[in-house]
This record gives sequence, C-alpha cells and structure tokens, in this order.
Amino acid sequence: MDRVGPTITEVEAIPIAMPPDGPEGRAAARVRRQQRGLVYSAWHESLFVKITTEDGTVGWGETLASVAPEVAATIVRTLLAPQLLGRDPMAIEALWADLYGAMRDRGHRAGFYVDALAGVDAALWDLRGKRAGLPVYALLGGPCHPTGRVPAYCGVSGRRAEEVQRQAQARVAEGFGALKIHCTGGLRPALAMAHAAREAVGEDVELSMDVHNTLRVDEALTLGRALEGLSFRFLEAPTDPEDDAGLRTLAHALDLPIAYGEGERTRWQVRDRLMAGAVDVVQPDVGYVGISELRRIAQLAEAFHVSCAPHLSAGLGVCIAAAVHVSAAMPNLYRLEHSPRSFSRGNVLLRRPLALQEGAYILPEGPGLGAELNEAALEPYRLRGEP
Repeated sequence: MDRVGPTITEVEAIPIAMPPDGPEGRAAARVRRQQRGLVYSAWHESLFVKITTEDGTVGWGETLASVAPEVAATIVRTLLAPQLLGRDPMAIEALWADLYGAMRDRGHRAGFYVDALAGVDAALWDLRGKRAGLPVYALLGGPCHPTGRVPAYCGVSGRRAEEVQRQAQARVAEGFGALKIHCTGGLRPALAMAHAAREAVGEDVELSMDVHNTLRVDEALTLGRALEGLSFRFLEAPTDPEDDAGLRTLAHALDLPIAYGEGERTRWQVRDRLMAGAVDVVQPDVGYVGISELRRIAQLAEAFHVSCAPHLSAGLGVCIAAAVHVSAAMPNLYRLEHSPRSFSRGNVLLRRPLALQEGAYILPEGPGLGAELNEAALEPYRLRGEP
C-alpha cells in the first residue's frame, strides 16, 4: 500500500508524579492506603504519551495512571511502541484493533494494558487533528451543543454534612448548575449529606451522588429511594463492581437512574450492562478507554436510549482536553465531570491552559486536542528509575 503521509518514528512514555499540596510536599510517600482498602498515591500521578512522525509533528496523549504510572509506561515502551513504529498515524481504527488484539487472547482486555492503549489512542487523534488542521471534536462530527461549550458537573466532598453544604454553595456561586456529592462513609452519612446538599442549594441545582461501590444492595435501595424524594439526577457506583445481579436489581427497582462505568475499559463490558438493563447512565473515562473507545461506548449507549456522563477525576490537562473534545461531539451527553484540583494542576503543565466558564468547558482552540504540554514545566515531575 502506498504511504499516505509521514509515518511514526518515535513513541515516548513519560510517567510523572506531582507532589501533594500542603506542608508534607515532596517528603510524602508516593503510595498510601485510604478508604475501602484501595491503594492510592499521595502524589498526583499520570502517564503522558508523545508520538512523533517523520515530519516532526507531535501528538500528545494521556493515560489515567493515578497509581504507579511506571507500569503503563513499560507497556507503552515494550509492547505498544514496536507495533507503532513505521505505521501511518491516520489509520486510527486499524491501529486500535491491532494493538488491542495483540494481547486479548492472553486475557488483557482491561487493566494496565488497555490503560496504556488509551494514552496512545489520544495521541494518535491529536496527530490526526494536527495533520488535518482541525480540532478533534470537528473530526468526530461535533460540536453537538448549541452553546459551543461542554456542560459540566462538579464534584463535592467532605467528612461532615456541614462541609458538603459549604462546598456545594461555593460551587454554585462559581456558576455550576450541577453537582455530584461523594460519600464513602456508609448509608447514614450518605443520607445526611444528600439532605444537607439539597437544603444548601435549593431545587434548581441538579444533584447526584457517588458512593464509590461501598453499599450493600439493600442499603443502596434505601438510599436510592431517599434520593428520589430529593430529586437527585442519579446514584453512581452503588455496589461492588462484580455484583452484576445487584446492580440490575437496583436499576429495575428504582426510578432514580443508576450510573456506572468508570472502571470499564471496552464497549463489550458496557454492552453487557446495557443489555441487562443494569445501567441508566454510562460513565467511561477517556484516560482508561481512549478517544476511539469512548466514542464507541457513547454511541452504543445512545442505541439503548442511555445518556453518557464521562468520568473525569485525576486526569490532567491532556486527558481533560480529550474528554472535552469527545463530549462536545456526543449527542447523548449528560454532562462531563469536573475536578477543580486536577483541572488547575493540569493547566500548570500546558502551554495554553484550558478554560471553564459558568459551569461549562470552553472548547480548546487550535488543531488536534489544543493541549500542548510544556515539556520544561513537565521536567521536574518526570519519574526516572524505581518508584
């Protein structure tokens, strides 16, 4: 086959760790344990992927690697890069199929391998947009929203109901018309926070709640019925991720929509939940699935008359920009998640910061993702050697 343009000459994986805010700073251990036994990092970690073509054009991607980004970096360098060198970056569908298929028979249909693929995929879309001279959302068929912006909902959390109230009121004052309350303390705190949040912001603000897979089915049913009475928009991640039957029970028993999917990696996982009627709002994260698969998942959900509310938490500037582009071209978008801390920290690393106004993301300017990393700003946070 004749070459259609410059081919890929270099694939770089750049794991980073930004130290935490506060007095502990760089002295804090990178890995710690927090709620529910999950391993978290005290640092803000991520993995950037840089793909360069023969003519010097660079595409940037990002994998959501909030713990141990070195793992996904090794996968990029040893498994994905050799399959990309010399290939045409415009052949995104073929490249995704080849890279995903290279390990599927070995059981790597999720986890770190697909995470690494997500960052590569975003970098390929950035390259494609730059070669075409168009923003990625235009290549995806957007924008779909009349304002030309992407509506957002903002996360709110706190140890006590009073903290949630103060934070919710502050976010509404910033212009957010939709909030999501995070609670991992169990049924009673969740009920208290739900009532407090609704009291604090009134009836005109859309509220949702994420309990991070911490409740039993009976507890989630009790909470869901209370949230229905408070006119909440959805209940997210109510039960254990493996409890398909429990999720289906809740979705069928409640009028309140059940949101799920931040941990899913492919359309096939989401398909099974949709066919079972176990989810009413899908929540793929572009840092785990990439631009190509996020688009496919949203289109699949649309066929089931299900909305998409892309998850976006610890991803930094490139990851956020990728989510904004796909969301802009998504007819069945509910809202895109917003994490103020990740947003501000991600902007530190970009040549031109992303913008948010009155509770909505402003579409990045320029061809590709419009999120060019400042490598000089990135340099102090690069991880080299052992964690």
